[in-house]
Amino acid sequence: MYTDEIYNSLKPKFSQICVVNVYYPFNYGEKIFYRFTEMVGKNSLRKYPKFRLWIRLFELILGLIRTYMIIKINRPRLVNYSMTSNLYVEYLFIKLLKLTSTSKIMITCHDVMPFETHYTDATTEVKKRLKFFDLADFLLTHNDNSKEDLVNTYSVNPNKIRSHNFPVMDLKKFCELHTSTQIFRPVTTRKILFVGHARIEKGLDLLLTAWALGVPENLKLTVACNIPLGTQYKFGDLTGKNFTLIENFLSDEEYAFLISQSDFVILPYTRGTNSGIPSSIISLGTIPVCSDIPMFRNNDLLGEEDLFVAGDPVALSEKLIDLSKLSSGQINDRNLTLGLRYSSYREEFVSAITNVYQEILADNNF
Repeated sequence: MYTDEIYNSLKPKFSQICVVNVYYPFNYGEKIFYRFTEMVGKNSLRKYPKFRLWIRLFELILGLIRTYMIIKINRPRLVNYSMTSNLYVEYLFIKLLKLTSTSKIMITCHDVMPFETHYTDATTEVKKRLKFFDLADFLLTHNDNSKEDLVNTYSVNPNKIRSHNFPVMDLKKFCELHTSTQIFRPVTTRKILFVGHARIEKGLDLLLTAWALGVPENLKLTVACNIPLGTQYKFGDLTGKNFTLIENFLSDEEYAFLISQSDFVILPYTRGTNSGIPSSIISLGTIPVCSDIPMFRNNDLLGEEDLFVAGDPVALSEKLIDLSKLSSGQINDRNLTLGLRYSSYREEFVSAITNVYQEILADNNF
């Protein structure tokens, strides 16, 4: 959805070539990466994790070689590399482009600040990312907190940074391609959803703590997630408290369906840089409720009524109680407000991203 929104926004004014993964759901793009070790899917090699890593690395290398040939043949003026990892082979790919092509390099920084997990160290990750950022002619960010992190943590020259809002992630568009989603919400019951890959910084533990404090009977919580290795949550204490756990991988259709059937999706993140999830939720007529970390506070789709104090289970519990008291009319009014913001945001995005690329390509030194 991210790439499709960008591609269609730029399509009227620019010639583009997209190099994407083989499961990319739209009918354009060079579909090259990860045929056998899909990033999104049930992971056919999940029983052989070490073998899968080697196959995945091999697929990445082959994909980068093919991408390099596409760039050499077509000689684009600008290459936008969407940085989702910082493997050394990717660094070598970008360095090779710098040495052997006339294309300028722009790196899209999705998560400027790395996450620290049980198998990574944030300090080491910052050093790795700095090497990538040093190679780039431009760094693309999506909000003010990302720009501040680049300047303050990585000492990036502000003149090197370009910015436009995070593109909307329109799940309704995906549903039209793949499935028919019927939205039905009970009048008296309020359905709360936590969905996605439950990394520790996404705050699932805070939500469970808040739920255990006691909630009104008309609230129903569903937690649907993949749980990373080495991460443990206490679900047993919530049995019988209007709580459902779906602990398995969700297909895109299941993911969209669960959101569409919910009144609210809770995003109790404790940290993060960018997120397209609020727009995904709004696109299906559901209300996002987010912690007030900078990436959500800087999101023009969200208002104060959609936020609560980050890292505080009591504040989240109070927010849940407030949600339980909303009438159907009040929920409809909130959805209407979000829908108007969504439409305005989308129009502004098209203008902003077009201006970014026009400014870069108009540079006489380009």
